[in-house]
Amino acid sequence: MHEAAGRNDVEELARLLDEDPSLLELANPDTPLYHAACRGSVDAARLLLDRGADVHWRDYEERTALAEACRAGYAEVAQLLLERGAHATWSEMWGWTPLMEASFGDDKDGSDHVAVLRLLIKARVPVDTRDDAACTALWYACYHGHTDRARVLLV
Repeated sequence: MHEAAGRNDVEELARLLDEDPSLLELANPDTPLYHAACRGSVDAARLLLDRGADVHWRDYEERTALAEACRAGYAEVAQLLLERGAHATWSEMWGWTPLMEASFGDDKDGSDHVAVLRLLIKARVPVDTRDDAACTALWYACYHGHTDRARVLLV
């Protein structure tokens, strides 16, 4: 289930869910939606949400699928999750918000952290929120040398 979500294999996901709908919320240690989000599998995420996946599910560190999509820089998945009601200001156990995750996340194939930051800012996410260490998204972008991300956060 999780592998199919990560591969964006909607046919396999649909087949598995048709056989056993309880697989939708199988946490091992994360849910299929969470796995799809951190792999940028937008079609899989859409199918899972259409089938009733919980957009608000949190892992043991209080991280959400939206936080994972933002950290990985997958704007299309982040947009879908926001459209389906994900909370853009929820923070995880260290106080990191999705905006902070996007400001320091590592680049991956197909990632676009600048697009994610713009998406979150357009959604009116406060850019001056501080985490438990009193750091902001701008601080993280600068610390990690992401000048393109810092420029977006300064606007």
